[in-house]
Amino acid sequence: MDSKSGSHKGTGPGRATVTLASYLSGPDDVLALENAHKHILGNMGYHDMTIDVKDVPADLRYLAELAAFFGVNDDRIRDEAIALMSKEFLQRVRADIDATRPILIEWLSEIRDWSDAKTAYCALAEAFPVEYDPSLFSLQDHSEEPPDLDGLLREFEKEKAQKK
Repeated sequence: MDSKSGSHKGTGPGRATVTLASYLSGPDDVLALENAHKHILGNMGYHDMTIDVKDVPADLRYLAELAAFFGVNDDRIRDEAIALMSKEFLQRVRADIDATRPILIEWLSEIRDWSDAKTAYCALAEAFPVEYDPSLFSLQDHSEEPPDLDGLLREFEKEKAQKK
C-alpha cells in the first residue's frame, strides 16, 4: 500500500487489483489463498470481481482487495473459503477490518447509491463480524464455572414454597 495516497500499488485509476500479498506470510498462506480461490470459482462459477474504488470512501479503499476476494454473497461458500485460511492471516485481516469498522458501518448504512462495491464490502463485514466477548457485557466474574441454572431454579421454587 502506498503510504501517501492510501491506494494499493499496481492499481489502475479507480480500480483495485485482487492481490493480497500484504496479508500472506508464507507459502502455506499462498496455497490456502489459491485453494480459497478455487473453492469460490468452483462453487460460484466466477471469481474475478473488481472493486471500483471511486465508489468507496478513502479510508476504506485499502480493504478493496479483501472485499474483491472475500466479498462473496453466498455465506456458505464465503465461510468455507475463509476456513481454508491460516489463523494468522485471519487475524491480520480482522485487525484491518476492525480498525475501520465504524467508518465501514456508517458507509454501509447509507442505503442510497448502493453499488457492487458496497455489496462486496457488506459481505466482507459479514465474513468478519465483531467478536462477541460476554465478559465485556457482564458484571459476573467469569473465572468460575457458570451457575447451575436448574439448581438455582429449584432453590428459588423451594424458597417460594416455604414462604407460603
